[in-house]
Amino acid sequence: MAMFSHRPVQTHRRAAEAAADLAPGPHPGEREAGTSLPGPTAADPAAGAALSHYAEAPVGRQTAQPSAPVGDLEHKPVQFIGTPLDKPLPPDAEKPAYGEDPGTQRRYSPEQYIAMWEKEQGRKMTQRERDTIDRGCIGITAVNLAGGGNPLDYAEGIYATFELAHAKMTEKNKQLDERGDTGPRYVLFAKLFWSNQSDKWEDRLSPDPKAFLPDPVTGEVDMSGYKYYPQSRYKTDPRTGERQKSSYINFDYGFWDEASQCFWHANHMQYKDPVRRAQDPMKVLQSTKEKFTRGYLDFDRIVFCIARAHNYDPGLAAIAHAGGGG
Repeated sequence: MAMFSHRPVQTHRRAAEAAADLAPGPHPGEREAGTSLPGPTAADPAAGAALSHYAEAPVGRQTAQPSAPVGDLEHKPVQFIGTPLDKPLPPDAEKPAYGEDPGTQRRYSPEQYIAMWEKEQGRKMTQRERDTIDRGCIGITAVNLAGGGNPLDYAEGIYATFELAHAKMTEKNKQLDERGDTGPRYVLFAKLFWSNQSDKWEDRLSPDPKAFLPDPVTGEVDMSGYKYYPQSRYKTDPRTGERQKSSYINFDYGFWDEASQCFWHANHMQYKDPVRRAQDPMKVLQSTKEKFTRGYLDFDRIVFCIARAHNYDPGLAAIAHAGGGG
């Protein structure tokens, strides 16, 4: 197994990731799942069945429990938008614009997600934040971390399994509590991606079995060699029958909602062309951990990251839901 540095990842490029997320093509929630491939969790067989074609890969073990409140409102879970997937929607709740698979996934419009976010936070999203949401899966995570930018730039730890990242998040928040720090809380987000990051298109037709594996001692994953490249593939032109070079999707992000025990992500970006937008609208997806992490053929790796949520007020979230809001 490859050995990696224990330091947090530093070499990430905002422009590259933003551009990659704008690449056209199908996305996790809109794809049929493929054959699972080994993920970076090779040291953990239960979690390592993750990934293949997009965001549907189970890390599949026991569901982590929400952090218990400790004292005042700042110690409540960071986010609680929407209704937990294992519970029916309240009678007065707006139905997901694009339907649901009971107990597994709800599919909202971006406008619905923004409305839920604004209701909980007690303020309107800025235009910058709305533009960030329009970036799709990366935007859902970015808007909660810092209002924009590249989520990996804010990661303070990157791990091979959900359970390890969740334990680190809980530990970090406990340390904040112990020193009376009422600033931003730590949260968890996930990223699915393709292991082979060679500059050669042909090389990326195959995975790199030695890339982005966890440190056997710490479980951390060194992403410093990651270049945002997607998996290469050939496609056949339907008009000419010509075999052409193409690629799958670059990555998928999911923002973990600790209180309702689900991931928030999106099927793809909000297309600017009105015709294309009408034909294939952006959908904000609320998915179980098992569904999000099951994976698609686009990917053979998943990492779980922790970062502080500088753009989301957990105190307001606690107030809203203590009063039955959300």
